[in-house]
Amino acid sequence: GGDGAGDDSAAATAAADEAAWRRGNGPPFVEDELEAFRDEWGTRVGVITCSADLVLLTVARTPFNRVTVKAFFPEGYPDAPLLFEMSSDTLGEGVLRKLTALCEKTAAANAGERQLLPALTALREVVSTNLLLYAMEEVREARAELRSYKTVTWKVNEATGSVRALCKYGEYAVTVGVTVSPDYPEEPPAIKLTKCTFPDSIKASVLAQAESVARKCAAGFDATTALTPTEPSEIASTSAKANKVEHAITAEHMRSLKHDVVVLKEIGELRKLNETKKAGDNRRFAHSSAARKAARRQLKSISKAEAEAEAKVEEQLQRIAEAERAAHTRVASDVPQRCVGALLLYLVRDFAVALPREPCQVCGEPVLPPQASKAARYAASETHDKKPMRVYCGHWYHYKCLDDYLTSPPFLKSCPSCSRRVYHKNWTSDVKKLERVWAMEQAKRRELADVADFMSMGDEFTVKPSE
Repeated sequence: GGDGAGDDSAAATAAADEAAWRRGNGPPFVEDELEAFRDEWGTRVGVITCSADLVLLTVARTPFNRVTVKAFFPEGYPDAPLLFEMSSDTLGEGVLRKLTALCEKTAAANAGERQLLPALTALREVVSTNLLLYAMEEVREARAELRSYKTVTWKVNEATGSVRALCKYGEYAVTVGVTVSPDYPEEPPAIKLTKCTFPDSIKASVLAQAESVARKCAAGFDATTALTPTEPSEIASTSAKANKVEHAITAEHMRSLKHDVVVLKEIGELRKLNETKKAGDNRRFAHSSAARKAARRQLKSISKAEAEAEAKVEEQLQRIAEAERAAHTRVASDVPQRCVGALLLYLVRDFAVALPREPCQVCGEPVLPPQASKAARYAASETHDKKPMRVYCGHWYHYKCLDDYLTSPPFLKSCPSCSRRVYHKNWTSDVKKLERVWAMEQAKRRELADVADFMSMGDEFTVKPSE
């Protein structure tokens, strides 16, 4: 009976030893595997903890492609696969779930054998070769937001770090390409617009803004700030009803314009008094020396008063501009920011898909004709009425609509869509200059109308200033 009890005790001890070995708590298997792991990985990654209970380490290619891994030895290991937990302060939850699934799948495929090295080797391979790893979440979010656009086809290559979107709307098409380097986001992504049927000038303008956004994000600005204009912007909003933009001309505007007209008329009369010669005698003036001297004095006084008034207006406009710039100034972070998702939304949604349907902000008609060839001709012209013009806020106008919009009172106009000040480098933003030009045109128009009435000529003989 005693011998049987001893046999049972020995069998129980052997079973316990086997169980301990299977759990990874004994040296025969787990310690050998940990030793092999230390030899292979110890100098390559940030190993934090390495014991028979837990392996904790960091796998990283750059500061932005970094993941912390916890590997647990379960009861029954190595027949039971390793358990993994992933965390990262740079990679998204979706990416971490995929990396965790990769490690667990690799461990399960090696059940009954060493699993730690194969699983971590597979993880390191992905971290080292997948250039889109840091941008994966923003690419996924951008594609999800653009899912409703059925005319957009996507191609993603993780090994080369490229995302391409093939966009088509009617006769307009473009392939948007955004490619990240191994140093993204410290190095801005490369951007290409190929197979493009949009006018070359529009393509160049859009590409230039996209590249500017990428550079700003690499410098530490977030994508929203990088896409936001920092020049004169928000002023009183305007309304657009029935495709017609309405602007309230304030009493201040009217006083200023009437003053300019009166001053111009007075200057004209004084100059005429000072310079008019006697009829039939070009050597003698029509007015006395005293009268001409008084006229010159008054001209000088008017010029001085107008210069002082313009200086005050210029100072006021300068203060407004400085306040607007300060309101839109953002401080860059010390850390480069993501921009791939924002670039895809801007280039695909706001450009390739939206522009063929974009209305002129004044007349409400499409800013581009349905025919891409016509759009190319209009854009190549300097002053074609239908030439598409993009203003500072990002919205589009026809050339003729924009010219009328910016050269008629009131001169501080805002965009009907975003309420930012309408600004374009081809038109002056000097309000006083615009007021003077407008006032001179009105004065000329009245003079021509007076002459036509005096000579009993109809409206068809009245020459408009623009002609």
